[in-house]
Amino acid sequence: MNETKRTFSPNKVCLIIAIIGAMICVGIFVFATIGDTGTAEKTMKGITEYVKTQIIRYDEIVAETATDDLVAVADKTIEIREEIVARTGTEAYFREVVEKKRLNGIITWSKEDNGYGGYLPENEGWESWKNEIKIFASTAECAEKVYAERVYAGGYYYDYAIVTRTDVNGVILGFKRRDISRVSSSQLSVKTLLEGFEFQKKGKVVVTDGTNVLASNEEEYEGLLAENCPVVQKMRLSDSRGMIEKADDFYGVREKCKGYFIYVFIPEKEVFASRSLLFAYSVLLYVAVIVVMTAVRYRFVRIKKAEREKSEAAYRAQLDKLASEAIRANEAKTDFLRRMSHDVRTPINGIRGMIKIGEYYADDPEKQKECRDKIWKASGYLIELVNDVLDMTKLDSQEVPWKDEVFSIKEIVSDVNSVTSFQASERGVNLFIEEKEVVHDELYGAAVLLKRVCANLIVNAINYNKPNGSVNFTLRETACDGTKAFFEITCADTGIGMSDEFKKRMFEPFEQEVSGTGNRTGGTGLGLAIVKRAVEKMGGTIDAESQKDVGTTFIVKIPFCLATGAPVLSEEESKEPLVGYNVLVVEDNDLNLEIAEFMLKTAGANVVTAKNGEEGVKYFLSKPPGFFDAVVMDVMMPVKDGLEAAREIRLSGRADAASVPIIAMTANAFYDDEERIKEAGMSGCVTKPLDAKKLVKTIVSFVKNDEGGVW
Repeated sequence: MNETKRTFSPNKVCLIIAIIGAMICVGIFVFATIGDTGTAEKTMKGITEYVKTQIIRYDEIVAETATDDLVAVADKTIEIREEIVARTGTEAYFREVVEKKRLNGIITWSKEDNGYGGYLPENEGWESWKNEIKIFASTAECAEKVYAERVYAGGYYYDYAIVTRTDVNGVILGFKRRDISRVSSSQLSVKTLLEGFEFQKKGKVVVTDGTNVLASNEEEYEGLLAENCPVVQKMRLSDSRGMIEKADDFYGVREKCKGYFIYVFIPEKEVFASRSLLFAYSVLLYVAVIVVMTAVRYRFVRIKKAEREKSEAAYRAQLDKLASEAIRANEAKTDFLRRMSHDVRTPINGIRGMIKIGEYYADDPEKQKECRDKIWKASGYLIELVNDVLDMTKLDSQEVPWKDEVFSIKEIVSDVNSVTSFQASERGVNLFIEEKEVVHDELYGAAVLLKRVCANLIVNAINYNKPNGSVNFTLRETACDGTKAFFEITCADTGIGMSDEFKKRMFEPFEQEVSGTGNRTGGTGLGLAIVKRAVEKMGGTIDAESQKDVGTTFIVKIPFCLATGAPVLSEEESKEPLVGYNVLVVEDNDLNLEIAEFMLKTAGANVVTAKNGEEGVKYFLSKPPGFFDAVVMDVMMPVKDGLEAAREIRLSGRADAASVPIIAMTANAFYDDEERIKEAGMSGCVTKPLDAKKLVKTIVSFVKNDEGGVW
């Protein structure tokens, strides 16, 4: 059997080689197509991102400009509101105001008579603006409300603002008109970002707003309608949903950013120009990729570096700001301490002056008593001044410690008069204090804060007055609803007045008006700050009217509860209100113990004394329940302090342990000290130096009203 040998003919070999070559060519074609397509996509996407970034930046700039324009119109309209208050302006007057403020028109509207006024240019109609006012007429109900908007009409855009009138119930509308061509500034900006832009592979970039072609690196496309731009038409008709779209003879990418549409496209022959030269340009392509990646990395590093530098600069600026604020705060407090001596010297001057007067009238008992009374009141004012300094720790949190109590408003005014009259006389200022229609004298409320408000207002008026000037202080009861009485306090002076700039910050701590010579008037700069906070704490209001070199008037309105629940003492009880009372006094300081014992005994009380808390508890428990009507105890004592002793009494289990009034005596004037006293179970506290009337009154108030036990 003959074997048949299989041999490959040259034709077959050629065919095989041709097939392999064709497969290689197909493979190269496919991979080259994929590679070229990917390269084109990266190029177009990078350009798209660049254009998007520029559009975002320009859009932000345009938005900021529009906002600034609206704010400017609103500010000018507010200024006009202040100028036309309580005036009935003619059209000529309003035209003068409009030209002065560089606006184009102004319209005023009154809600009461639905009347309109103002000035409009000849080519402006009233009806459209009246419609705007009707829409936003609610602005008239809110004094601080401002409405501003930009609208387009008739080839112009209008920036207008509507603000509330202060003279009548109504609004004021002011507007500024500009040519609409300025609105195109954003489009011009988008257009300029492609000027001189060169795109490899003969590619094109088109930016539209959906209707018109705004920018392109192809001049013939600029100004066309988007629907008439060939490339845009083809890309809109393309069915491709991928990142890169095939439309007839080109490839492209389309993106949307901030209301703009970005089209980036490359002719197909340019996309695949490298396929026929793949081998020849493979090395160059690799180098190009390396260069592109290096450029991208360099750009990324540079951007990160710029961001880091910007962040560091912002951090340094914040540190500088904090340092400046710290320096200003330190300077303010240093200035406060330097000027503090003035307010301290005021009551001291009164005390020393009364001593001199008392020495001169040594044989006049009435004058001696008058001097002692005034010395006592001045020393009380000095204590309150010290409390002002202590309260500075609370001013930042707007906390001023006080306690409601029964008081005589006439006595408070009299006390303030006694202290401030010395300073008025020393400064050559005439002080007049008057009470009008004060029907209800006995009130319940923050007496300490009221005295602080009255004293601070008068002292402030004296300090900022002129030689031979005057201060008129008036207290007037304006109304009463059966449970509350309403008072109006007016303090008017003929002093130097306040500038408009200072009036904006007159209630800030440490603030003082600087005189024309650059000097400050004496004082701590806390007076008005404390007045403002105190009035608000009492549920009142304060207003000020001032004119430079003419004077200032403060008007305070405060409500107080009527003292209907205050204990009423009989005539005999008024002389010795503690007759029959057994009072335990616990005090480690012999001098303070002697003073407290004297005050209570002169009020008729039977006094038992102890030298420390442990001894005081022992004496209390040694007596039968109900023996002691009240316990007066120092807080800081050896062996056992007053807080621990009070807790031990409350927890003793005796029948009167929870009800007996325990009153603390303390030299600490901080608000948190009172909180600690309350937590220990004490009923109340009196501060040192002791005031006999206040000590006795406190004991009576707890015993008479059966208000023993904890606060």
